[in-house]
This record gives sequence, structure tokens and C-alpha cells, in this order.
Amino acid sequence: PTHTYTHTRTLTPTHAHAHPTHAYAYTAPWCGHCKAMAPAWATLGTEFSDSSSVLIADVDCTTEPAKELCEKYAVQGFPTLKYWTSDTGSDGADYEGGRDLDSLKKFIDENLAAKCLVAEPSACTEKEVGFIAKMEAKGGKEEAGAELKRLEGMKGASMKPELKKWQNQRLAILKQLAA
Repeated sequence: PTHTYTHTRTLTPTHAHAHPTHAYAYTAPWCGHCKAMAPAWATLGTEFSDSSSVLIADVDCTTEPAKELCEKYAVQGFPTLKYWTSDTGSDGADYEGGRDLDSLKKFIDENLAAKCLVAEPSACTEKEVGFIAKMEAKGGKEEAGAELKRLEGMKGASMKPELKKWQNQRLAILKQLAA
């Protein structure tokens, strides 16, 4: 099935889930809360339309092709906002924050948007640049893939928030290097 997303793009769920991170608004056209949130969600989608790391999408749960997706993710009310990262697993996680543009954008910037791109490291921290250099010096895709596998095996481990953040930063870099 196909679904219409923000920016009038039509994608299959498989293609949409190929993005490293994404956020979906599950909506219904008759829903007042959905209508109230729609301008902020559309603006958010426009702001991230050129992003290589984040897809912002809108799923109308009243249309036949989208009903299957809404059932799969147990959408009970509208709007339901869900997001996917390397930490959330295939079912994603519910977004519980504010529905205004500032709250949505802050969440996306802090939790979903890739800050450091290997091909364009100007937004990378000094620590990230050092990690990129270290991994590139070790070789190529194989070494990055092995380290990626090792770090992914640690995802469920208990760790301090700053270590979890660094783990996620390294995972994002390694996924780029291993691709």
C-alpha cells in the first residue's frame, strides 16, 4: 500500500522506513486536534523536506491504504504522533510532547535530526570529527560495520545519559561509514 505524506510525496512504507529516523502524524480529517496541529506539522515537514536524516510524514487513517498502517501501530486516537530511531525498534515510540511548532521542532532537532554528517562534517563536534578520523584510519566499511555491530549490541545496556548520547552519535556516524 501507499500513503500520502507531507509535501504530497507518495511513498511505500518500506521506502519511508528506509530513512534513518522519521516521525509520523496519524490523523483523521474530521479531528479538531488534528486540524489545529496541521499548520505546525506542515511547517515542520517543510523545514525538514531536504533532510537526508529525517522524514516527517502525515498518515490519514481514514483512507483505505493507510488503515492497515494505523492498525499495525495501534493508533487509538487522533492525532497520534510516533517516531522511529535506532533505539525505538520497529514499533517506534509515542511522542508525548507539545503539539506546537517550537516543541515539535525542538524534539526533532534534539532527538531525530543527524547533527554530524561524515560527508559534511562542519556541524560535527570535535569529538565526532576525531571518531570519524579514527574509524577512517582503521580502514573502510568492514571495520565500521564491525564496530556498528558491537555498539548496536550494547543498545539495551544501562548507561549514563551522556554515554548514551555519545553511543548514539557514534552509531549515526558508523551507519554512514558502513553504507
